[in-house]
Amino acid sequence: MGYFHGYKAYKFVREENNCLPINSFNKIFWIYNFDISLKALLYPEIMR
Repeated sequence: MGYFHGYKAYKFVREENNCLPINSFNKIFWIYNFDISLKALLYPEIMR
């Protein structure tokens, strides 16, 4: 999986004091898979 830079984007909800309850690797893995799927869906359309 490597370094997951997207985790930082999903770590907070708008404000730094609104932390998401990410307390296990499984949650990070789910966010990672969601992020990759979303990019695969949207990126080709954005690049057109």
